[in-house]
Amino acid sequence: MWTQPSRSTDKKSQRIKIRREIKHYKSAQPDSRFAVQSWFAVGSHPTSQILFLHGALSHGDRHSEMFEWFVKKSDGATVVRSLDFVGHGISSGPRGHVDKFKYWMDDLISALNDLSAYGSTTLIGHSMGGLIALKSLLEREQEIPKEVGPLILSNPCIRPIQVVEIPKLEMMVNGIADRLPLLRFPRIHKGPQLANNPEAANSFETDPLVSGFITAQMTREIYYASQDIRSLSYFLKRPTLFLISGQDLVVDREATLLFSRGIDKKFCKVIEYENVKHELLHEAIRHKVWQDIATWLESV
Repeated sequence: MWTQPSRSTDKKSQRIKIRREIKHYKSAQPDSRFAVQSWFAVGSHPTSQILFLHGALSHGDRHSEMFEWFVKKSDGATVVRSLDFVGHGISSGPRGHVDKFKYWMDDLISALNDLSAYGSTTLIGHSMGGLIALKSLLEREQEIPKEVGPLILSNPCIRPIQVVEIPKLEMMVNGIADRLPLLRFPRIHKGPQLANNPEAANSFETDPLVSGFITAQMTREIYYASQDIRSLSYFLKRPTLFLISGQDLVVDREATLLFSRGIDKKFCKVIEYENVKHELLHEAIRHKVWQDIATWLESV
């Protein structure tokens, strides 16, 4: 959940020193390991935590500005963690690849169980990270620790745009992945297609940990995972906040809105942002988005 800051937070936050730590775990994917990074205030005693799940080909550290903002906003009462999935960031495995989508789910559940000792947990999933969170919560609810609470989804990958634009994508991807699972395709979306904010767009292109390729197998795994969950929103029974961009060129916003309407209204809230693209958390209005998240968390 979320620890509401005191009125003196703004003054105290200026004095807060933030430290980052990294813990490595054995992955469900053979011969692989994944990393969880933590941002916390030095000398603090956090009472809640946020676990962030990044998008495809990205990694958690790209969102460190947001993580530090949440730590300071809570006056150090919240620790923010980020899981780098296998094939991404500082985790091991071929870049832009996973053998099975299930391995990402296994790793997420493993991390959640390990982190449950540190108190209540809010999940924030962006794009592919939102898809992994949804599929885990919907299909393996019994394995999720009771400490896991609200879910925040930033442009979740419920239906990739390519599925809409290329009707025969399934046949194409299956044919290639069956024969050459590690065949790499160049990343389709460049920085300017992901964010209107020039700084964010350039950062995505120049970040050495952002993969420029995605394998045929990873493409197939994401495709089928997104297909699996589209009719299951009715079964999501936890407070859920959807953050949806008006100019998203990566995921189909209409499919996301349709998915959200299947959730009981007492659990679901949707906030739409016009004139921003897929990387909503990096756009010029990002501070407003972060504040919207904090405000919602205070209300649940």
